[in-house]
Amino acid sequence: RTFSRLFGPGLAVGISADLKWYATYLGRVRDIDVIAAALKAGADEHLDDAAWKEMEVVLEEHRDAAVSALKDCRAVGRYQTVLHHMSRLVDAPMRDRSDLDLRELLKRPWRDFRNASRRLDSAHDEQLLHQTRIRTKNLRYAAEIAQNFEPELAKRLITHATAIQDRIGTRRDAHAAAAWLERNKESTPLSSTLRAFFSASAAASDG
Repeated sequence: RTFSRLFGPGLAVGISADLKWYATYLGRVRDIDVIAAALKAGADEHLDDAAWKEMEVVLEEHRDAAVSALKDCRAVGRYQTVLHHMSRLVDAPMRDRSDLDLRELLKRPWRDFRNASRRLDSAHDEQLLHQTRIRTKNLRYAAEIAQNFEPELAKRLITHATAIQDRIGTRRDAHAAAAWLERNKESTPLSSTLRAFFSASAAASDG
């Protein structure tokens, strides 16, 4: 989406939906890894070894399930379509960047970021936060391409976009950890202290 103007017309048609499909499976593995890292950091301060081992077993079961689903998706025909798309992108010639209009490159990422950020408020909305972080990331990618042409503008955009990405990421991670603990409290009865800690952290991140 962000770099579609760097390729020939029509190349990106149909690619986005297939890549999003595969990214969903990758994202589930990444999500449990991020949650596990956050919980481990919290457990070091708030849980004893027995409570962490109990939680670690459940985390490993969830990760194994996510990895298994990822492997299974690679056995269906749509995955071959994803590989075909990637091959086309690797081999596709890029347009001459010397005549690249930065306004053309940055227009869509900036508009998407602006629209997404305007919908945010203090209440936690996982989907809105996720979309805003994606739009922020796309804006940063576009700014990185622009560095050779407008270094000062690009540097400012990259700095601010990175800071926003990090802040949204911290907020989402706190909520994701709190939500995981709540969903799995029956399987992790020794983690009540950690649940309280992440619930407070998630509430604080909304302030």
